[in-house]
Amino acid sequence: MPDSGHEHALTRAPYRLDTVWSEWVQSVRWIDPVRERRFGDQHRDLLWPLLGLRRGGTTVEVGCGGGALTRSLARWMGPGCAVYGIDRDRNFLCYARRRAREQSLHHRTRYLEGDALALPLLDAIADAVTSYTVIEHIADTEAFLREQIRVCKPGGRLSVMQVQGEGGFSSSPKRSARPSERERELWRPLERAFRRQVERPLGVASARVGLAELPALLEALGLAEIMLEPFADVDTLDDARVDLGRARQHLKDQENWTLAMANRIASLLIRPLPEDHLASLKRCVKARFRKQRRWLEAGIRTWDFSVSVSWVVSGRVR
Repeated sequence: MPDSGHEHALTRAPYRLDTVWSEWVQSVRWIDPVRERRFGDQHRDLLWPLLGLRRGGTTVEVGCGGGALTRSLARWMGPGCAVYGIDRDRNFLCYARRRAREQSLHHRTRYLEGDALALPLLDAIADAVTSYTVIEHIADTEAFLREQIRVCKPGGRLSVMQVQGEGGFSSSPKRSARPSERERELWRPLERAFRRQVERPLGVASARVGLAELPALLEALGLAEIMLEPFADVDTLDDARVDLGRARQHLKDQENWTLAMANRIASLLIRPLPEDHLASLKRCVKARFRKQRRWLEAGIRTWDFSVSVSWVVSGRVR
């Protein structure tokens, strides 16, 4: 990694806690369609007992983001159910409410602004409480789980879903639109700034308890009937079930997010980047996405794909 000379010359990050995740960490327009597929109906039968769902019941999702999982839960649990989505990011909640209304699920979903360690809910309100890719960003794992136990009814089910870390499976396509070595080199000083000014202050990936320790921790917190199960998801635009319009939109959203993040992170630096650095980075990004769009429109399938494995760990609240 070349020494950029900028790590010591960083300003205070210009973000607000109630919008920071959607503006600095994850693009809701990019990640929500991925999660809609990840929580598609093909996984309903597997997730139903693991999450402790029941027809017409009440379920809480902590850290709901754009609401993809809450919408699936509302659809699966049917009329009369109530699915609460809790998140502290207002942009996520605004998007989630709009998408629920577009899918005629707004009568079954309720989105509330709140912190994962102080949920804005009464005790024992839910038949099931769950979260997806949230626990890894919470330093105090026990406090996070105890708060969910508080809002879950005795006999209800608490579940934690997490994506397996390093070691996922991916292809090595002959035609690749992944970042070039030049683009990766241009990103490095910005990545250093991002880690120091955004990831570390926010506690991204700050959990002290890993996936392997979760079953024993749930038992130690008094939960019974512990269950754990994986399910897989393939990320590619070449699958025949991905229509052209959706693929186009995905590339557009991904490119816009990438370019916006380059500008945002560069704004964290007091000392400017070397001349033409940011412009060169943007040229690399645009060329990469232009190549992907050209292949997409020509019907050329690259079979550039990756497989992510999500794990569910759950237990019954006594």
